[in-house]
Amino acid sequence: RDDVESRGLGDVYKRQVMTLQDAHMYLTVVSVYLNLQVQVQINIHQELTALQLKRQSILTLITQHFL
Repeated sequence: RDDVESRGLGDVYKRQVMTLQDAHMYLTVVSVYLNLQVQVQINIHQELTALQLKRQSILTLITQHFL
C-alpha cells in the first residue's frame, strides 16, 4: 500500500509540509552561509589591497632613500 492509502491524505500532506519547511530552512541556511563566504572573500580582498598599498609605499620610500 502506498502512503496515501496507509496514512491518509492528511498525514501525507503534513509530511509534505514538513519536508517543504525543511527544504526552506536548508535553503535559508545555505543562503546565509554563502553570504558569509562572500563577505569573507570581500574582507580578504580589502586586506590584501591594503597590504599591497603599504608594500608599494615602503618600496617607494626605500627607492627614494637609497637611490
